[in-house]
Amino acid sequence: MPSRSIASPASSLEHLRTVLLVEDNAGDALLVRQMLGEAWVSSFELVHVDSLHRAQEHLSAHPASCVLLDLGLPDATGVDVVARVRERAPETPIIVLTGLDDEELALEALQQGAQDYLTKNHLDSRLLARAVRYAMERKKLEQEIAFQALHDPLTGLANRPLLLEDLASALRRSRRSGQRVALFFVDLDRFKSINDTYGHAAGDLVLSATARRLRDAVRPGDTVARLGGDEFAIVCDGIPDEAVAATIAARVGECLSQPVTVAGRRFSPRASVGIALGSAAVDPDALLRDADAALYRAKELGRGRVEMYDEQLRRRLHETKRIEAELSDAVRDESFVLHYQPQVDVASGAVVGYEALVRWAHPERGLLAPAEFLAVAEDDGCIHALGTWVFREACAQAARWSAAVPERRPHVAVNLSPAQLHDRSLAAAAEAAVRAAGVAPSSLCVEVTEAALASDGDAAADVLASLKDVGVRVAIDHFGAGYSSIAQLRRLPLDVLKVDRSFVPGDGNGAERVAAAVVDLAHSLHMRALIEGVETDAQWDAVRATGCDEAQGFLLGRPAPASAIDPAAPGRRGRRADA
Repeated sequence: MPSRSIASPASSLEHLRTVLLVEDNAGDALLVRQMLGEAWVSSFELVHVDSLHRAQEHLSAHPASCVLLDLGLPDATGVDVVARVRERAPETPIIVLTGLDDEELALEALQQGAQDYLTKNHLDSRLLARAVRYAMERKKLEQEIAFQALHDPLTGLANRPLLLEDLASALRRSRRSGQRVALFFVDLDRFKSINDTYGHAAGDLVLSATARRLRDAVRPGDTVARLGGDEFAIVCDGIPDEAVAATIAARVGECLSQPVTVAGRRFSPRASVGIALGSAAVDPDALLRDADAALYRAKELGRGRVEMYDEQLRRRLHETKRIEAELSDAVRDESFVLHYQPQVDVASGAVVGYEALVRWAHPERGLLAPAEFLAVAEDDGCIHALGTWVFREACAQAARWSAAVPERRPHVAVNLSPAQLHDRSLAAAAEAAVRAAGVAPSSLCVEVTEAALASDGDAAADVLASLKDVGVRVAIDHFGAGYSSIAQLRRLPLDVLKVDRSFVPGDGNGAERVAAAVVDLAHSLHMRALIEGVETDAQWDAVRATGCDEAQGFLLGRPAPASAIDPAAPGRRGRRADA
């Protein structure tokens, strides 16, 4: 693969003031030298050759700022001379200098790629010098425009169109070599936090440092591109097998893992890498999709991972596409059911609410748990329609239970996905659901995980505030499993803190003090505390000792369809709670 220069061509003509004169008439050559010497302000070197062959030899060995070309040479005549010079030096501007005053010939020369056409009998010093200067400036501008069209302005790396061009060339070469082409997608992990914390200027410096390191990690002829944001790509051809591609990926990961110092601060970015291998039979766009899929899988599995697109991943993606198609129909037809898990008041043992858990009633595979389809729903956007249906169904069920046991009026809790926390219409959907059901807005509680809040805390805070304005209650789920801070808890409009099951006390795991501390924290922030994951009598007793308000877990009730739940039944652990 030809090496791609990453330096802008803006300076490539400024330090070269060599003018190559291709002229077989010694007198005309002397006259041109005198004219340029009289009119050229800055220093230059005029190199004179008297044949096309010698011009080609010179251009192969020495760059030139401009070529002054006579069309009548001993070894070539006519405008074909222009094309043959351009073959040897395609980036060098050419000015035709001839004794023929022929407009058709001039037009043909320009069509062959000449910058200008001058006749010797109308030539003077100023005209010649101006023509040379303008030809150089026009060529310089053309090169800059071409460079900008194919390179990333921040890093100087190739952009997506140039990447596709080089990838297609590499795949064509693989037909002759019999070897494969490796396409690497590289994504910096947690780059957004650098931008958010230190500003975009610091982020740009990190991106520029990343670009330099990627160029250093690969061969000179490999293409390194920036696709946008913090995503980069590398094309390497002549790859014999997967082991070599994996070695290159490891080298890339190692070079990017070294700390970067920006404005006195040290950053240690890590990268996820997706690899796809292809040959001449593969379409470049398909290889891009494969590398992107491998990168997505790497990020799914954790930061700093390297994943290669293979048959297993292909089958997994095929299954995902099948689920996408079926899920779209399921959302349209509302082919879902809700199961409800009770939430128990610790003091009385009474059921005070239910967490609504969505299940997909698949016509062939039976009831599917959320883990089998929610990620797909988020990716293709149908999570919003599904979430609206869950709101409506859960609120309608809360209304039915309230009518059955008006003295208790249990609430329903609905889980929100990270994608829903960016939906500005979420509050309106919740308000419409409680109004249609005829229940109080406080009968609906939305649960948000710490991980969802960490992805974009500001956007989440705005959406949660709008839900609170409607009167809906808000809970943070799996607290303790993520990275929430006290400051974040204080600024979010929260009503309930759900302690993650990893801190449920009572099994000799030493979690009693942690659970009690979290309960105290919730109460100090005027929130109710709920401990989830209660599965044994010992855990129930230990949970009661923490002073928490509510509990949830298999001991207190497994998720079940509404038809299997008797809202009037006494709490399963009521006697133990009253003891």
